Amino acid sequence: MKSSKSKIGKRIYLICLVATMAAIVVVLENYLSIRIGADIKITLHGLPLLVVGILYGPILGLITGLVAGIIAQLTSPYGVDITSIFWILAYLAWGFVPGLVFKITNKLPKLPRYILAIFLASISATLLNTFAMLISTVLIKNSGYTFATIMVNLPIRLLNMVLSMIPYVLICRVVCDRI
Repeated sequence: MKSSKSKIGKRIYLICLVATMAAIVVVLENYLSIRIGADIKITLHGLPLLVVGILYGPILGLITGLVAGIIAQLTSPYGVDITSIFWILAYLAWGFVPGLVFKITNKLPKLPRYILAIFLASISATLLNTFAMLISTVLIKNSGYTFATIMVNLPIRLLNMVLSMIPYVLICRVVCDRI
């Protein structure tokens, strides 16, 4: 009997963890991000997804990213449209990639693992968001994006991604090592 109670308790814990981290992602995304123009944003919304992926693995990171992505799309000022699924892909990357990297590189020292996991998650999410912008230009008339502005802003967005890695690595390492 004790075994089934502990399994139920673990499931409840994980459901609460996914819900809480997804909620934190949405708050960071919608209320604590700084927009610079239409395509560039300073944010730490990926942090909860990185933490879940690193601590609990790629599958729970993926699930948390899916929940966060769906809620973020539902609460987005842009609304839900035919391209919403493409925008959700970046959230999936934020959770899945670091979990996979940590699983594969378990013999490396921790700092290089954090740097590699966060770099690959960041580049994946940035490229997936760029892909979503490009899809928006094709599927939605007057989407607010043009191919030219997407390509002009891409180097700036990549630089922003690299600079954002510094607080991501520092915060993630402290949080993950203490949990």
